[in-house]
Amino acid sequence: MAKSPDNIVSTLYGSSVKFKRAVAFCKHHHCYLTAAQVKTKGCLGKGCRHINKLPHQYWEDREKKKILKKEAKRND
Repeated sequence: MAKSPDNIVSTLYGSSVKFKRAVAFCKHHHCYLTAAQVKTKGCLGKGCRHINKLPHQYWEDREKKKILKKEAKRND
């Protein structure tokens, strides 16, 4: 069953949010993660293999920031 943006899903730490706020799913914890939770837990920095990215604007913005940071470093 596909998740609709208005479905309520459980997130890390036992809270619940609308599916449209979730940016990833953790296969290890069996729950969804918001952008703030991904940052707090440091999942990406640790290279966690249990994270499944969901289609969300967060990932596109993150890639843009990476590109801008590389360009700024190259121009210095």
